[in-house]
Order: sequence, then structure tokens, then C-alpha cells
Amino acid sequence: MSPKDSNQDKKQLTRWLGPKFDVGGDLCYDLLTATAQVIIRSSVSPLRKEEVDVEDIKEMKRQFTAELNRRLEGKQISSELNETLDSMNY
Repeated sequence: MSPKDSNQDKKQLTRWLGPKFDVGGDLCYDLLTATAQVIIRSSVSPLRKEEVDVEDIKEMKRQFTAELNRRLEGKQISSELNETLDSMNY
């Protein structure tokens, strides 16, 4: 599925950082946006297998990583976030 064809306008590409145990009554997750903001959500959806190799999705991932790197350039970040970013393999 192309992102352009999605009917979910709130859907966005993020990086999953892990569970957030100290917020809300339900299990929530920390997510990293391309603008280097950490957001908390209780509902996340991984890319489906058939989406992973779609060229539009691959391009979204490249743009996400480039924008994130641009925003984080020269900034001091936590070692945990740094390890997460180093493991991003698109």
C-alpha cells in the first residue's frame, strides 16, 4: 500500500523506542518522530511485511532518517537513544 493511498491521516512513520510504564492506565509506548520529538501513544502499528519492500515506504524511511539526522546533528543525545539510532537499519 502506498502512503498516498492511506485513509488514515493520523498515521505517521516513527521509530519505536519502547514501552512507557509511568503514563496512563494502559500500556503506552515512546515513539520518535522525524522531527526528533518523543511522543507517547497507546496504539501503534508496525509496517506489514508487504509494506516493507514498497518503494514509497522505503523512500519515506530514507526521508525520515535524513530529517532526523539533520535535526539531531550537533545535539547531545542520551546513550540509549544513540544506540537506538545506530541500530536503525533501513
